[in-house]
Amino acid sequence: MRLRVDVLPSEGVVYPDVVLVVDVIRATTTAACLLEAGAEALYLVDSLEAARAFKDEDVVLAGEVGG
Repeated sequence: MRLRVDVLPSEGVVYPDVVLVVDVIRATTTAACLLEAGAEALYLVDSLEAARAFKDEDVVLAGEVGG
């Protein structure tokens, strides 16, 4: 059995077998750091449009697109 780890996504990479992607470290680390720094709440959304709906609220927008 081979194990291959790609820390970041790469374009054009093709795997002949099954691939399992677990992306918890970046999201959970970011959430923990924000809460530790004093954030009162985190709003997790599934799209850029949903995030932009908060533009008139007293929030700071942060995230990534295509990561």
